[in-house]
Amino acid sequence: MGKIKVKILGNEYTLKGENESIIKSAVNEVEEQLKHIMEKYKDESIQTVFTLTAINIAEKLKLCEFKSKVDTNYLIDEIKKITLYLIENTST
Repeated sequence: MGKIKVKILGNEYTLKGENESIIKSAVNEVEEQLKHIMEKYKDESIQTVFTLTAINIAEKLKLCEFKSKVDTNYLIDEIKKITLYLIENTST
């Protein structure tokens, strides 16, 4: 497990992880979301900004999980149909 130093809103953090490019991508996402929320809610406390950012990112994650589950179920159904077709239409 490697260590990587990153900056988020000027603060430096040392993170551990397996994939440096994924970590950097995640850090960029967090920073983009933080900046967006800070612009939109200029009068809010930093704690509120971080909380709203966490909720936005968690919502994106949940939407991806839901889509993945829907896609997986679709693929399972299609594989079942193909399997049934092959069973019914192949002679042994």
